[in-house]
Amino acid sequence: MKVIIQIRIEGAASRPPFTVPIHTIDRRCDRVQDVGLALQDAKSLLGQLQQTLVREQLEHYLTDHRACPHCGKQRAIKGYHPLRFRTAFGDICLRSPRWNRCLCEQCREATFCPLSELLTVHTAPELAYLEAKWAAQGSFAAVGALLHDVLPVDQALRQETIRRHVLATAERLEAQLGPEQFAYDGGCQREIEASPEPAAPITVGLDGGYIRGRERLPGANGCFEVIAGIPEEGAAKVFAFVHRIDRKPKRRLRAVL
Repeated sequence: MKVIIQIRIEGAASRPPFTVPIHTIDRRCDRVQDVGLALQDAKSLLGQLQQTLVREQLEHYLTDHRACPHCGKQRAIKGYHPLRFRTAFGDICLRSPRWNRCLCEQCREATFCPLSELLTVHTAPELAYLEAKWAAQGSFAAVGALLHDVLPVDQALRQETIRRHVLATAERLEAQLGPEQFAYDGGCQREIEASPEPAAPITVGLDGGYIRGRERLPGANGCFEVIAGIPEEGAAKVFAFVHRIDRKPKRRLRAVL
């Protein structure tokens, strides 16, 4: 039995609908392992679907933004450069155009890359989320092996790349915390009396321990102390920080509570 899987794409009115074959399954069903989709079938199907979907989406995006927003004139193409967009369903290798600015646009730069305004990062947020979530429960090597087992991620995705992605996610979340403060319950007596009544007390369990680090500084033992905690009530929200490095421990605890 042969099964051909196609997708139907309906674009603008000037472009008629068309179908694109993305995967073919052609095998006999003589064993239990032949029943249904195989893992490799699913990975190939998702990878081809992602390739087609992303390219069509970006083509429509470029078409919609090609005209100058002031006079409506089509911007000229200066050239192309390669761009790689990492997703949970495979890397997409793109030809990113560089457009000339229109004469009526008041801008210092004579050219710009339109895809840079859409793809502000080159790693899809879903892939960054999976890497950060699983890296909190295992090593970077284990995360890479798991991603390659269940998803059609690029074969070049290695533990060092995952480590850089997780570090970038951590730095972005760190920046969203806001500045550290000496105290969060300050204010005059009038402000305290006008504030709402506090809720029930929250019990937080705290513990600490030493972990051997990747690098050992001269004269040090190569270990660092980690303080971890979890509120006893409500949904479990674990937080942790390195006492000597973390610059926002009170801000982090307040965000959890």
